[in-house]
Amino acid sequence: MGRAENRHHQNRIKEKVKKYYSGWAGKDKKKTGLVASTKKLCSCLSCGNKRKHEGETLQERRIRLDEKEK
Repeated sequence: MGRAENRHHQNRIKEKVKKYYSGWAGKDKKKTGLVASTKKLCSCLSCGNKRKHEGETLQERRIRLDEKEK
């Protein structure tokens, strides 16, 4: 992917953010860029990484058990 294509996608995502967050981040360029570049704004239970709060996934546990058996 070239620079022009990266800029195109970045601008496209920023336009989506402006429409979706019209009140909060739509008018401020800094906030628009923040939301466009970071998909998760916080790390609470509902927004954050589930592995951090709930532990390993079932698939990861199975892999770990298979490795122990070998």
